[in-house]
Amino acid sequence: MTTLVTCAVAEQLKPRLPELLQRVLDWRVQEGFSKYGQTLADNPDTLPEQLVHLAQELLDVAMYGTWIQRRPELPMQTQVAVGVWTTMAVRFLAQLLDLAPELTFEDLIRKEGHSGVPAAIQTVRELERVILGAYPVTVCYVGPVQALHLLLREREQAQARMKELEAQLATLTR
Repeated sequence: MTTLVTCAVAEQLKPRLPELLQRVLDWRVQEGFSKYGQTLADNPDTLPEQLVHLAQELLDVAMYGTWIQRRPELPMQTQVAVGVWTTMAVRFLAQLLDLAPELTFEDLIRKEGHSGVPAAIQTVRELERVILGAYPVTVCYVGPVQALHLLLREREQAQARMKELEAQLATLTR
């Protein structure tokens, strides 16, 4: 039986969401816990680090909104709504930078996932995914010789990545 993880941040947000999105949020909490070993509420990031996460997500909103608006068949009502959301995300980003002028380019491009998770744990989890086959062999219709070449290349890549991860783990556990 699987134990469901709860997150205080998600529980605080859920009453403001429709039932469908509450279920999606519950699913995301489970996925996040599975990936990072902690919930967002347990993440010890500092305020500047939290603002970096928020800025990155807002930038994604602006990018996706702009991407969607490029569709010529988009109904006018949808185009206006997406335009408003995109504009709001850009304004929020500008306000965020005004509130935290110390954030640098390097801060804003940092990609660590939940930075409160020790690098050793992230490395072990990636190693587990390699070992357990979460990097599946490319599926396509090919003849037996080409399939064998693909399998060998996939195996060599997985073995090389495993060696890299083992070396990282060794340096992190010294």
